[in-house]
Amino acid sequence: LAEGLELSGLQVLEGESSGTAFILVDEAGENVIAVAPGANHSLAPAHVEAGLAAARPGEWLLLSMELDPRCVRRALE
Repeated sequence: LAEGLELSGLQVLEGESSGTAFILVDEAGENVIAVAPGANHSLAPAHVEAGLAAARPGEWLLLSMELDPRCVRRALE
């Protein structure tokens, strides 16, 4: 890719859409966030294992708290 992203560990979950979130501002100026988690909600620690298997030592790891906490914990281990 022109952006230099490595996507060899990318996994597609059949029948799942990408997660989306909408950040709205209410009348008091407070954020209201509506989330449809999509595929993020379907990930399991086994998916993390497969993704980490494609990683090389010293690479960056970006975590999202939109995932099941078990997945984040496994990635940090």
